[in-house]
Amino acid sequence: MGCSISVEVKEQENALDTLSHERACESIQIQKYKLKKKYGRTREVSIILQEEKCKNLSNEITHLVPQLEIQANSILRSRKQPHEREIN
Repeated sequence: MGCSISVEVKEQENALDTLSHERACESIQIQKYKLKKKYGRTREVSIILQEEKCKNLSNEITHLVPQLEIQANSILRSRKQPHEREIN
């Protein structure tokens, strides 16, 4: 599609809030930066997921990443300027 996408996953454990007695959550940030078209335009997309620890986060990421790639490509195509064309 002419896009180069890199995905970096960072996990960070949030501190337990003792006042509200909420369960600790893991915050997973999936960064998809520099969706670069061959004509040189760069877009940045980033998404943050927050799930309870008991859920299988790696499965969530595995299913989400292809959908994000499709959405990112769709956004890039919709924002393409009339004078720009995709090189396949």
